[in-house]
Amino acid sequence: MVEAELTGTTLADEDQAFFDSLEPEVRDRLQTDVELCVELVADLPGDKSYEQKIRHHFVEEHGGTIDVLIYTPEDRTLHVVDFKFGMLRVDVEDNPQVMCYLNLGRQLYPQATRFLGSIIQPWFEKTLQTLEFTEQELAGHELAVLEASVSDHLEAGDHCKFCPALPMCPTAAQHLKDEISIFPDLIELAAEDPSPESVELACRMYRAYKLAEKGLEGVSAILKNWASKGSNLKPHGISVSVRSRDKWVADAPERLMINGEYDGLFETTLLSPAQTRKTLKLDRDQFREKFGDLINTVESRTLIVGKGYHEMPEFDDLTGTDS
Repeated sequence: MVEAELTGTTLADEDQAFFDSLEPEVRDRLQTDVELCVELVADLPGDKSYEQKIRHHFVEEHGGTIDVLIYTPEDRTLHVVDFKFGMLRVDVEDNPQVMCYLNLGRQLYPQATRFLGSIIQPWFEKTLQTLEFTEQELAGHELAVLEASVSDHLEAGDHCKFCPALPMCPTAAQHLKDEISIFPDLIELAAEDPSPESVELACRMYRAYKLAEKGLEGVSAILKNWASKGSNLKPHGISVSVRSRDKWVADAPERLMINGEYDGLFETTLLSPAQTRKTLKLDRDQFREKFGDLINTVESRTLIVGKGYHEMPEFDDLTGTDS
């Protein structure tokens, strides 16, 4: 939405439909955040380019898309602006992403002598968080990136969840083993009064398990593929089922909005066919008779582990000594 506002273009149909489906208060807050970003960028001096894609001259795998790249010829200032809409605060100081973007921007403006990096994070503050970087800082960071690009050394951590090789990476697997080996019994941890140390440990456990969950996606894809080729996974307590679901064709929401009978329906969050069917209180046959030409049926394979629901134990008082 920020890009569309800055460049004077329109949102893609699916993006506009998603925006329209949001609750009014969410739409209003999002629109306010977008307007703030546009206003702050508009006030910055210099020649601006948006969604600027750049690849490094020497390392093809190193590159990125810079939200806003600004160059001011008068004082030879290169300025990178990055938007952050998450609820986790990001600091511009020593920020590797900002420094990478500045180094990439220097390829387009080698004459630049002053370097600014800014982060706009509406969730936390209504202004730019800006820091000036020296040429020495940027050169040192670029050297570190180049060294890493030719190194076989792998450092595992939270960042592994973004790596497509996660499910097959022995370094990530060893990292998880090392992490899990220090974890205490979760029931004992929950029975303690929360201390800074126990909270930090619980958060560490959470990150490790989320990383393992991300790696599970790759293994699931392999098992689904093998099951489709005839492998029997049931002796291992795993099965794969094929599920069907309906989705709207591209112009379905627009066509339904035009139809007075359903006017206003798609101003709510009820975008999916299943939600629409339940809201209109139609059974599947009635729904297909009424909307059949507006839906496509798609199939997906779902991996199911175990043979039923295992009830977890209940604890009346997790803070008590006898829990």
